[in-house]
Amino acid sequence: MASDANIEGERIAFRAQDVWDVIEIIAHMVSKNPLSAVKELVDNALDSFASGPFAPTKDKVVSIIIKKKVRLNPYIKVTDNGAGWEPHKDPNDPKFGRPDFEYTVENIGNSIKKKYAAYCKARDEGSSVGQFAIGLFSFWALGERLTVYSRSLLEDGKTGPCSSMIWYKETKEATIKHDVDPPPELAAGAGSVIVVDRLQRAQMNLVTGNALEKHLSRACRTVLMKSGASILIDDHGIRIPVKPKKYDGTLFPERECITEGGFGGITLQIYAFPPVESSDEFRVPIFCKGASVYEDITQIPELNIYPWNAKKVYGTVNYPFARVNPSRAGFESDNFLNAFIVTMQGVTERLSKFVDDIESRKKARQRDQFHSIFREKWEEIFRILPEEWQKQIPEGIPPPPPPPPQPITPGPMYRVEISPKEATVACRTVQTFTARPYDMNGNILRDTSLIFYWQVGGKPLGLLKDEMKKTCLFQVGGQTGIATLTVTVLQYLVDAGREQTIKKIGATNLYVVTELPPTPPPPPPKGYRPPTHEEKNLGEDGPHSQYETGTSIIYINDHHSDFVKAEVSTREKGDATVYRYINYCYAKEIAVDRWKTLDPKELSEKIIDLVALSEREMPWEELIRKPKGRPPREAEAAWESRALA
Repeated sequence: MASDANIEGERIAFRAQDVWDVIEIIAHMVSKNPLSAVKELVDNALDSFASGPFAPTKDKVVSIIIKKKVRLNPYIKVTDNGAGWEPHKDPNDPKFGRPDFEYTVENIGNSIKKKYAAYCKARDEGSSVGQFAIGLFSFWALGERLTVYSRSLLEDGKTGPCSSMIWYKETKEATIKHDVDPPPELAAGAGSVIVVDRLQRAQMNLVTGNALEKHLSRACRTVLMKSGASILIDDHGIRIPVKPKKYDGTLFPERECITEGGFGGITLQIYAFPPVESSDEFRVPIFCKGASVYEDITQIPELNIYPWNAKKVYGTVNYPFARVNPSRAGFESDNFLNAFIVTMQGVTERLSKFVDDIESRKKARQRDQFHSIFREKWEEIFRILPEEWQKQIPEGIPPPPPPPPQPITPGPMYRVEISPKEATVACRTVQTFTARPYDMNGNILRDTSLIFYWQVGGKPLGLLKDEMKKTCLFQVGGQTGIATLTVTVLQYLVDAGREQTIKKIGATNLYVVTELPPTPPPPPPKGYRPPTHEEKNLGEDGPHSQYETGTSIIYINDHHSDFVKAEVSTREKGDATVYRYINYCYAKEIAVDRWKTLDPKELSEKIIDLVALSEREMPWEELIRKPKGRPPREAEAAWESRALA
């Protein structure tokens, strides 16, 4: 292929045959989504707070009024109290101090903001987004007419006269008038009022106060945070403030990465497993200098991969060094985009490991909780089984030995519980209470350096003893009532040379009654304790489960297609399908073990009886409840960072 130096011939400059055709194409590109169209108008309003030393530094307000239900002429209005349109600067110009609407109309694609250092600085810092002078065309997605009123803030701090500009959709001219009467919103000072009327009903049906707030909180997040401005939506009298999108979940510790080849850095704010239900929330928009370029990172084909497309992460990515298409619908295809993709593919690998690690630990905690509740409930089921179930229980089988304890190194203290909870005690007795500190994974802390301090509030129903120990004594007096018992626990940590003191408080209610009701004795156990169960690979074509009576363990085949389908249902829907599946296998193995001599029909009846009983007694809601202990974002980010190291 010939190089540029070897190309010969006449060089012809590009020029459009009809400039309006080009403008019309650009206008259609930026006016597809009505919510994004309103966002473009809001961007212009936010930019008015970045025009120089006389721009407002406080009380920056952008208001959006939606009036779709009025009979005569529905409209949407965007108002700001900023510095107004850039004015004519030439003192000899009769239009001096008036908004320079003429430049805006005659220089589509070349924003006047590029001329002023204040705007450029604000854009580079992410508190301004204007650069192409095409945002006003977004009104094509909303209505047929755009009317702009503006009063400019002049360099001497005074406010100039009001001017107006009217555009009609798909019309080649705009009507500009100077020295007009200002609308009420501009009577007291500078700012701009943008009104879009003759609305398109089908498009505007998508623009509601709640939908717009949700869109702007994400799309304008960076600009709102850095500019200090506020947005208020008025949807037919219902006032909705727009606050920058707040992200929850487990923070990915990688906050910034540098592209290879000198193409700048990328800022990340990614969270795993956000506590949201709507699938719309599982998006990672990409920003460039405050402007939303991609609504989701998966719009880049090379990044439409796990975990970005798995509904497990959300947040933002900011790449201020890329070149943005005039339509703001993507990056230009150049070396900056290539460097961004290569770098983000590396981030994707690390994020995938981060997500899988969290998911595996959460799954392990849920499974531990399930095993504990499952075994306890089956012990109760064994006690209420009819006597006939005990006739064929083999004798002489000792209970299985407890599993050997696994070495655990608990992490920093995350929460404190008091045992017993909600205690009811009789007058003139002594009750002991124990503080149980846990880390974020539910492991109990046995740190001998922990400091405890017990207090009792409410009515003086008794006295505390050993209030500086892990276990305290509460000597109950002669009065009845309710008291609150609290324990404050302090943990002193030294991590990487940094000292830190963690403070957690636990509380419980204490009910003092005249006397306790008699406790009925527990029913005598029938037979031996139920077996345990473990998940084991018995082959895709193997049995659903297998019972080894010698070890008293029921093995659940975790490679069977039915188990895999049940696990997927539990993971995606949050239901108890996989736990019910294990319960069915458990009931089958126990029934078969006790009724080996029965014919198949009678045996099937026994299996159904046991399944029905266990289904009725099992607390399914408790089994699928998420484990306690969601740490704050900062603590969990540090913890995850150490876990990945």
